[in-house]
Amino acid sequence: MTADTFPRSAVIIATGCDLSWLSEALGSLGWTVGTRTIDEVAQGGDDPVDLVVHCHMPGITAPVPIAATSTDGWDNSAMRPMVHTLATLRAAPAMLGGRGAVVGLGPAFALQGTAGLAALAAAAEGQRTLVKATARQWLGGSIVSNWISVATEMLLPALADVPNLTRYSVGSSVRRPPGGAQIAALVDALAGGAGQALAGQTLIADGGDWMTP
Repeated sequence: MTADTFPRSAVIIATGCDLSWLSEALGSLGWTVGTRTIDEVAQGGDDPVDLVVHCHMPGITAPVPIAATSTDGWDNSAMRPMVHTLATLRAAPAMLGGRGAVVGLGPAFALQGTAGLAALAAAAEGQRTLVKATARQWLGGSIVSNWISVATEMLLPALADVPNLTRYSVGSSVRRPPGGAQIAALVDALAGGAGQALAGQTLIADGGDWMTP
């Protein structure tokens, strides 16, 4: 079964971020969506799906200066999300039954960095690198893997008011970040025939905040 046929099944694996909005939006596009914890991923054994969506963020609710970041704090905030992503990507081929799409989500600001959120940026960029590495490993096979950078508040609402998480467009003060329906449409496209043309790519879907690169 491919992502272009019905029924289409997806599983969302998230730690530290609420993707209920994406589950609902994908459901409106005809996907049957389930969720798994990172512990359930390690257990395996479920029926194969067509799409794996993953998002692993630290439980950060406010910026933390570098000088105030302990080694344990760095391990929890930067390293643990990458370990969860590694576990997800290791398990993805089995979850997909050897065929399908993997899509990771992370905050767009990490492409540039913001004072006080170094650990979050490192976690996101480390995960994005893992996605690129696995995508290269899977080249020529039947699994595609890509990354979508979204507005930070979609993943971590507690950070919505942190300064410098957005870069307003020159000549306009109006910011219109994409909503759940638009992000779901991108995920849907990456899981279909269009996604076969991409491998390890980053789609920046933040409404034009950063325009990187």
